[in-house]
Amino acid sequence: MDKKGFTMTELMVSIAIIAVVMVFLVKMLIDVRYDKRNELYDTKNQINRAEIIKTIQTDLDGKIINSINDSESEENKLVININTDSSLLAKIEAFTQNGEEYIKYRSTDNKNYKWMIEKNNKETYIKKTDVVLSVTKCSNEGCDGNDKIIRINIPIIIDNSTLRRDNDSQMDNIILTFYNYSGSTIESTTLN
Repeated sequence: MDKKGFTMTELMVSIAIIAVVMVFLVKMLIDVRYDKRNELYDTKNQINRAEIIKTIQTDLDGKIINSINDSESEENKLVININTDSSLLAKIEAFTQNGEEYIKYRSTDNKNYKWMIEKNNKETYIKKTDVVLSVTKCSNEGCDGNDKIIRINIPIIIDNSTLRRDNDSQMDNIILTFYNYSGSTIESTTLN
């Protein structure tokens, strides 16, 4: 006898296989959406980072830095004061406001700039207690003995299990580098 159609077992196995395939497809689509969203946030943060570095370094270019300190900093707020040769003060602030992370810069001509560090599906924050300041004598050819290179590294932490254990990807940090010409001495270089 020739039977046409499916048995109940064949039908149930077919539905189960289709369900498993659909679960994997939905998971894959969610992962693609998640990755796309993270890429968008990462791109915005890279643009902000480039604007921050360019704004600060353009403002301080050619000025002699006499002192750098973070005496106004608090537990959840970083304030870096940069005093120049002309008694001009620049100020970099990193703070949290309404759960969002911001970098604010007051230039030597009292213009204010503010950038938000975008958060995505991962936790992103400014590590305000681990800012590194280094002042080294310039040893390159053409440097005077008193020339110095000043570097400020503000860590941006992205809580992502694919990064190192301390979650600090140097690529995301805000790293400012200044060349201080001879004839000046940095009186104060204190950061926490």
